[in-house]
Parts: sequence; structure tokens; C-alpha cells
Amino acid sequence: MEEDGSLTFHSVHLNNTGKYKYTAFNNEGTEIGAGEKEINVFAKAPKPTVMDDCKTDGDATLTCDIGDRTDLTVSWYKEDTIIQNEKNPKLFLTSAQVQENKPYSCRVLQMKAQVLINSWALISGSWKHQKGERHLHHL
Repeated sequence: MEEDGSLTFHSVHLNNTGKYKYTAFNNEGTEIGAGEKEINVFAKAPKPTVMDDCKTDGDATLTCDIGDRTDLTVSWYKEDTIIQNEKNPKLFLTSAQVQENKPYSCRVLQMKAQVLINSWALISGSWKHQKGERHLHHL
């Protein structure tokens, strides 16, 4: 129990989801409430990995790899500004955007029962030329 009256669960597992009976007491030990609540435990959002697919025309597609998790929202940022917020893990960059040499990051959000879980991955938008190929620098 926290000082503000909230209850924090530590080391929970998916199989801890279920209905629980509770009884609440004040500082004097007097019962002030009782009931039953359903507790839902959700799988933790994975740390995303940014993959790039650089085309010979200078365009690029960034993919925020979150495995097979379709329940997550992927947000893309250019520097600190959000530029895309949806379930689509891909971001298309024109060659002009790539040449700006700005960092791009993806953030994975999981909103369940008013709990926000986020993970970040970052990639720079600059090109590195190697043997005629173009690659994005990963940070």
C-alpha cells in the first residue's frame, strides 16, 4: 500500500489475472470497505528494434519491429516531434527526409486499464555510403 492509498503489485505474472476479494482498513484498524475486483495482467510491451530498408533511389522504409504483437500502438518521432501514431509499424522516408540527417525513433505504447508502458528505439536519418550502397546509421 502506498502513502497515497494506491496499491502496487510487484512481480505479477499473466496467470495472476482473475477476481480477488479485498478488505480495506483505516489507520485505526476499522474496516472501511470490502468487495471483489478483477485484476488483469498484460504481457509487457517488447523493446522495439528499428530495421531499415534503403532503396537505391534514396528512399527508405523504417520498421519498428515488435514481433507478433498486434495490440500495440507504434509512434514515430522525428527528433522530439511525433510524426505518426498508429498501429502501423512502418515509416516511409523520402530521400529528402533521409538527407536531412535527423534522428528518428519509434515508441511502443500499450494502453490497458489506464497503464502506459512504453519502449524506445532510435535510428539516425543519415546516410553512410559503402561500396555504392546506402545504409542508415543505428544509434
